[in-house]
Amino acid sequence: MDISGFLKYYRKKNSYTQEYVASKLNISRQAISAWENNQACPDIENLLLLSRLYKISLDDLVGNKADTENRKIPQSAYFLFSDAINGSEEMMPELKGILYIF
Repeated sequence: MDISGFLKYYRKKNSYTQEYVASKLNISRQAISAWENNQACPDIENLLLLSRLYKISLDDLVGNKADTENRKIPQSAYFLFSDAINGSEEMMPELKGILYIF
């Protein structure tokens, strides 16, 4: 399944209409339709908003099935993101999930 299929699947799984999703993203219903019919692709900002709306990861939203169980996290990742992981909730919440892409 391509990204358009995943976008439609998760919208329907949440019982949302195209109009509802469009209103949450402050875009047109036609834009949602174009994404779901593989006529256009959402930008990264809208992908982040969609993943939050559907309460799923970006990987799930775009169908990325990376082998995360066998990955080793480099020490540099712990250093780079330690403040975000151990810090306050005021830090960018997206950084907490970045650790899983390594």
